[in-house]
Amino acid sequence: MELNKEVLVLLFRIEQKIRYLFIGIITFSVVGSSVLLYLVLQKNIFHNFLELSVQYASQQDQKANLYLNLIAETAKLLSNDQDVIEALQNPRFDSALVNRTTNKLSGIQTSNVTLTGITIYGLNGVCYRSEAIGLAPNNPPALEELKAVPLFQNFVASGESLLWWVRSQRTMELPIYNANILDGLMTLALKIYNHDRELIGYLLADLRITPFLHFFKDQREKSEVYVLTATGEPIKGTTNEIPDHLFQDIKKLAPPANYYIAKDKLNLCIPFAIPYSSEQIIKVISLTNLYLRLSGFLLLLFCVDTLLILSGVKLSGLLAQSVAQPLGALLKKMQKQI
Repeated sequence: MELNKEVLVLLFRIEQKIRYLFIGIITFSVVGSSVLLYLVLQKNIFHNFLELSVQYASQQDQKANLYLNLIAETAKLLSNDQDVIEALQNPRFDSALVNRTTNKLSGIQTSNVTLTGITIYGLNGVCYRSEAIGLAPNNPPALEELKAVPLFQNFVASGESLLWWVRSQRTMELPIYNANILDGLMTLALKIYNHDRELIGYLLADLRITPFLHFFKDQREKSEVYVLTATGEPIKGTTNEIPDHLFQDIKKLAPPANYYIAKDKLNLCIPFAIPYSSEQIIKVISLTNLYLRLSGFLLLLFCVDTLLILSGVKLSGLLAQSVAQPLGALLKKMQKQI
């Protein structure tokens, strides 16, 4: 005996409600848990990425400072050398003393491939410099030209005995005109004292800036490094130009925060002070790769959710049938008895 039309419609509606309810529960559970999982993982991944990036950049900064300390300590050894002190104080020309002094300057220069020249100036007017090596001739400024630089004037008047500053084509203070070292120089200025702690001269050591900047470069992640003045103007970087929108963000940085996220949310900026200098290093790490990886993870979640929802649709049909069929059989029995 067949069930009447009203009963069949009722069974169909019950089956559809069970199906839709099950699909809704599966979809809500899968999508909700996936969204929550993605938000939590995104926050943790982003936080860990920032923390590890700052830690790694700090390690790079320590290595770079050790490199600068090595140059500075080597220069101090020269400034305390007896021949150097005598050469700067001896009023008479002594060829043997001069040769020993220049040989020591050249020997230190050849021991470090990044050094382009070492020069010592005496307050009595003498000047000795290391010999030209290869394509990196030592072309130091005269002491009068050096003293005309406001940065050096402040150094002379201060109680500091050591100064670092960066020179490039963009700097008005002692720009670089030599075509072989257009990538820029880091210059170390050191005061030289005699045994009575009287100032007798200055030591100037120039080294290529590119090897120093590459202490901060990353091999895997895309990053760039820039040197900025105390007023936020770019001097030199691992790229020729800073994108204008990024440059405007960098100029507004407010130390001493550990890091900054650019307004476009695409770059992480990590500042570092150069020791004994008014200039600073800005390491810029692109966040594009991180966002791409997060997008890949989101796509994976979407694919898994789609499979789970499709499986839920299939299971909802089976569940609905497992409820509707026994109910229909029960209604048949009841109809027969009537």
